[in-house]
Amino acid sequence: MNSCTVIILDLFRSCHPYCLPAPYRPDDTGSTLATSRYLEINPNFTALAEGVIERTGDTDAFQFTTAGGQVSLTANPVGDWADLAVMATLANAADIVIASNNPQTVLSATITTNLAAGTYTFRVTGAGRNSPLINGFSSYASLGYYSVTGYVAGARLPTRLSVAEHSTNGTVVGTVPVNNIYNQPLACAIRSGSLAFCSKACADAWFFAEADEDEDEEKGET
Repeated sequence: MNSCTVIILDLFRSCHPYCLPAPYRPDDTGSTLATSRYLEINPNFTALAEGVIERTGDTDAFQFTTAGGQVSLTANPVGDWADLAVMATLANAADIVIASNNPQTVLSATITTNLAAGTYTFRVTGAGRNSPLINGFSSYASLGYYSVTGYVAGARLPTRLSVAEHSTNGTVVGTVPVNNIYNQPLACAIRSGSLAFCSKACADAWFFAEADEDEDEEKGET
């Protein structure tokens, strides 16, 4: 009798009595510049972000814009219980990868380099380590939460607005500066859960307004 090898794909199994595939968690971040989230940049140019690798081969991209200088960013699995090893890549505005790091002896990954002025994405991918048959594991079940920390010299800083408690509709909460050297039509949108913001013009003052329960976005155009 010939022997055989049976490979069970555990990620596709569930506790359903008929073993129907369980759905994956929705992807929280896209893998390209167009579908990326913004890397959070503080006034001292330190950076942070967090995310989840939900499935095999998932890549999360975080974009930032810099006037040029040194960048150092680390993706690190969260917790001592982490079941995730990561590979980090850095891509330019054309989505071309210009740097990568996939260390084999630690679960985290770091990219440190000097960049010219421009817009870039720091990307985090679930990865394997060493040889799955000898001294490591594949990327198949390399899943879970991670954080991104580091700094981006010369980064473009976000405009942060705060809303006082019990603010009424129409309260001015701040001004968003816009660099529109080509005088092109602009459109603005802010997502904020149970609150919504709208503006008379993109470069004008932003106002506080309550949102409908099923609506979390308001848009303004110049």
